[in-house]
Amino acid sequence: MAADHAAHCCVRSGKVRAPAVAAPEPAVTRPLTAAEQKTLDRVRREERERAIQSAKIAEFQREKAAKDKLQQDRVAREQARRDAEAARRQAEIDKKHQKAIDEAQAKLKAAEAAYKAESSKKDKP
Repeated sequence: MAADHAAHCCVRSGKVRAPAVAAPEPAVTRPLTAAEQKTLDRVRREERERAIQSAKIAEFQREKAAKDKLQQDRVAREQARRDAEAARRQAEIDKKHQKAIDEAQAKLKAAEAAYKAESSKKDKP
């Protein structure tokens, strides 16, 4: 009845208590035999070695990723430089072509003007 009352009070007050759980009794331990201790030591040593190996692999991968990024950055800078140089050369070529076109247009206009002048002379008796 007292337990019901305590549970009821907790519900009304808004506080919920976890039911009391008896802690498991600790298992009775005995000293390990030499073979068990040797096996335990071997397992722990292997776990440490695996952890060390994993850390070395992770470090190697980080270093490789950093080196790869530096290499990619260098290659990108070189490509950008080559692209800029190619664009500059193309601009020079385009400028020369435009100059040749402009000169040809000027010659055409001069020839047309000369032709018209000559035609007008022939048309006049």
